[in-house]
Amino acid sequence: MKGILDRLILQALTLQPNHGHAIAQRLRRMTRGGFGFNHGSLYPALHRLEANGWLTSQWELREGINKAKIYTLTPSGRRQLKTETAAWNRYVEIARQLAREVAEAGQLDTLATTVVDWLREATGARPVALFTRSHTNPGYGISALRDGDVDTGTLRFPAEGALLHDRSIPFEPNVDELAAGERDVLEAIGTRLVVPLRAKGESVGFLSLGAKSSEEPYDDDDREFLAMVADQLGLGLASLRLSAQQVDLDDATAIQRRLLPTTIPQRRGVAIAASWQPAKAIGGDYYDVLGLSDTLLGLCIGDVVGKGVPAALLMANLQAAVKAVATAALPPRDLVARVNRIIGSNIGPGKFITFFYAVLDAESKTLVFTNAGHNPPLLTRADGSFSTLDDGGPVLGVFETISYDQGSVELKTGDRLTLFTDGVTELWNSTGAEFGDDGLLEVIRTHQTLDAAALEDAITQAVTAFSHGDFQDDVTLVVVAVN
Repeated sequence: MKGILDRLILQALTLQPNHGHAIAQRLRRMTRGGFGFNHGSLYPALHRLEANGWLTSQWELREGINKAKIYTLTPSGRRQLKTETAAWNRYVEIARQLAREVAEAGQLDTLATTVVDWLREATGARPVALFTRSHTNPGYGISALRDGDVDTGTLRFPAEGALLHDRSIPFEPNVDELAAGERDVLEAIGTRLVVPLRAKGESVGFLSLGAKSSEEPYDDDDREFLAMVADQLGLGLASLRLSAQQVDLDDATAIQRRLLPTTIPQRRGVAIAASWQPAKAIGGDYYDVLGLSDTLLGLCIGDVVGKGVPAALLMANLQAAVKAVATAALPPRDLVARVNRIIGSNIGPGKFITFFYAVLDAESKTLVFTNAGHNPPLLTRADGSFSTLDDGGPVLGVFETISYDQGSVELKTGDRLTLFTDGVTELWNSTGAEFGDDGLLEVIRTHQTLDAAALEDAITQAVTAFSHGDFQDDVTLVVVAVN
């Protein structure tokens, strides 16, 4: 049969024979307008069903109508309707069971395997593949494949292609019109029908079905069934994707909290406070305060490019490298150069770290520092003047062998030194205004006389109020108060 329209016509004629106009009215009542058709598709379907022997027709005179063509369901048509209805009911039951599987799914791998296995049996398609989008990798990867002979780990469908653009219903792709990257993937897995998967208007993946083992073409019933599956599966994939992002967020948060110091070493003559406020998407912020000797402290702050677990792991590498080489005798420029060589040999392409390291001598009140592309810390004086600590060199991880400069400043009673990441200053509120360096400086000057912990808290409260707690990036602070 051609599909849904054919089956509905046979159902409409089970009660009594009728003419085309009355059949159309009956169809509209049966579907409550949910199935779109017009006379242009109705009459070819009637002729097709008659040619198959499932209907007969004859011209009759009816009240108010001159010679209407009356269609009657034949015994073979009734048998065919029974067969087709049973097949469609089977499709509906499979769709319901798949909907339950989707609703109860906790892991993408389990859901993907279940879906392709069920669709393989339901449609007879060979092969069947489920492609899904990842929040960490570009394009669409194969989450499950049956009866295909390809490397599922390396075959990826490009996200920027035109195949799935604004598509929401199953369709047969014309591979000759596709870009090479799209065409190569579909040809590799023998795609005959593509079923887009969407959630809230966004593409989350697609199903690829090969030819039916029966060698029959895909009909309207197949497409309607697959559209039902797609509606449920698209929402399920979106939900799992959000869950995976939350797990990634939780994992990154746990990693980062374990790596940040639980206590801050103090030395006589200075007080230090620090804090880290994670954003919704965990960045790679890092800070530490190292006790180098009875009078020396090492101040560290950095920001790893990227988000989530990869950034947190790279931050762990930075922390390990710093702790491995930091000593009281090692100048900041040499420490940064050594750390850069360690990071540069392990970091991936396109990754880098901004980093600031300083040695604070609490006895002589001097600070020697090297800035590797990080936001320059603010040194504010009791008299209202301020300076930024810029001396150093490029970010870590870009040039493996490079030397760095260092600067030094003398600290005075009443001075406040604020180290921060870009999540503090590159913060936007709902009106589109940026907190900026000026906003930070204003808060520090307003609370210049507070101790380190109170000043750190004042800054945190200010950025929270400015953004209503909606941090776009981690907010990390290290505040030094000179007593």
